Formats: sequence, C-alpha cells, structure tokens
Amino acid sequence: MGWIDIARPDAPGYDELVPSRYALKVGDIDVMIISDGVLPIAPATLATNAASADLSAWLGDMFLSPEMLDWPLNVAVVPAGNRVAPPGFGLSHVIGTALDHGRFTVAWGCVGMAGACLDEAADHVLTRRQNGVALAEHELVRAKIAEMHLAAASARALAERAARLRDDRAPDAASATFAAKYAAARAAASVSRDAVQLQGAAGCAPDSLAQRFFRDAKVMQIIEGADEVALLRVAEHVLGGRRARTAPGRNPAGDGAAR
Repeated sequence: MGWIDIARPDAPGYDELVPSRYALKVGDIDVMIISDGVLPIAPATLATNAASADLSAWLGDMFLSPEMLDWPLNVAVVPAGNRVAPPGFGLSHVIGTALDHGRFTVAWGCVGMAGACLDEAADHVLTRRQNGVALAEHELVRAKIAEMHLAAASARALAERAARLRDDRAPDAASATFAAKYAAARAAASVSRDAVQLQGAAGCAPDSLAQRFFRDAKVMQIIEGADEVALLRVAEHVLGGRRARTAPGRNPAGDGAAR
C-alpha cells in the first residue's frame, strides 16, 4: 500500500475540484481520494439508485432522520471496472444488515454481562458474613438475588428466541432482535447495579466485574438503537398485525358477533 501523487493535466475535472489529489493503491485496485476540501454529500447523492420517496420511507421504517445522512465526506473516485456493488449498496447493507447483526451481538453480550454479575453477587453474599450471619440469610438479599436471576434468565430466553428466528429467516426476526437487545441491555444494567449494591465497597473496587459492567451496561442501552427506539420498533410489531383487524368496518370481536 502506498501514496503517490497523481496530478494529471489530462483530467481538468479533478483540477477544478480541489488543488491536490492523491491515489491509494491497495492490491490491484486504484482509488482516487480527494484529500483537500471536505464536501457535504446529500442523501440523494449517496443513494443514487433510490427514489427520494423510497429513501425517505425506508429511513422512516428504520426510525432514522433523513438529515442524519447529510455527512461531510471526502470525495473518492473509483474506476468503474473496480466497482464491487451498485451505488447505495454499502449504505443499505450497513444499516439494514450490519446494525441488525450488531443488535444481536450486543444482546448476547449483555446476557453474558448479567450472568457474570449474578454469579459474582451470589458468591459474595454466600461467603460474606456480618455479625456471624451470611448476607444470603437475609430475606431482602435473597429477594434481590431472585430478581437478578429472573432478569438474566428472561434476557437469555429472548436472545435464544431471536437466534432461532434468525436461523429460520423468519419475518419476525428483526423485531425479535430488537426485543432481545432491549431486554438484555436493561437486564445488564439492573443486574450490574444490584451486584454493586450487594457487594458494597467490594463492588466498587477496580477489579470488580460489577463496577465495570455497571458502567458498560449504560453504553449497551444506547448503541445499536437506544432503548426508546427499540420500544417503538417492538410496539410497531405488536400493533402492526392488529391494524387490519381493527380497521373501520370490521368488528374486532369477530364477524359473527353483534355490532
């Protein structure tokens, strides 16, 4: 890989764009990169193979603002013979596929975080004694451990359901992934918080898993679709199938019921 100056008097179009250009050679692919002048590229330019209305509708379905794609980018010119996909494919692949896969992996990561915090907290309350009594003998502590277990187990069940639906390529796979990510991130946040609480000073120590996961869990509630976005997507899935049944002129109780 190397950078070389490619000033070309036979290409006036490039000279008019910015004062300097460089080419990055990676293997057999030459890529022209405009290194000066950051140019704003609108969504319509990025998705040249999509109609404006279709692009807006697709962004709406993904709960994304149309303005979010007004990115300032350096201009890159790739020879047509080196193109590996049509224009717009990269963006749709990242948002439609990579983010969905990211939610799935975040969900399972959170399942692991919740389970690790539960294990650490359970071991602590069984061995830590105050006034000769193990913390696990206190009813409030036992109730907290039960709540942590239920949260972690519920998150794992939803993640497993999402995995099955994804393997089957079921139409509900995307919404199931949203649900799993939401539940697992909240489980990681609540279980890690309770683990810190049960361990006290030990839970705040630098080598404590609970304190590290307590901090990381908040990040998991934001990335790959914040909790609020996940709730909207799950609600849309729940309500979507009922819209037709409750449309004007139809009786939700059944065609044979009295109106």
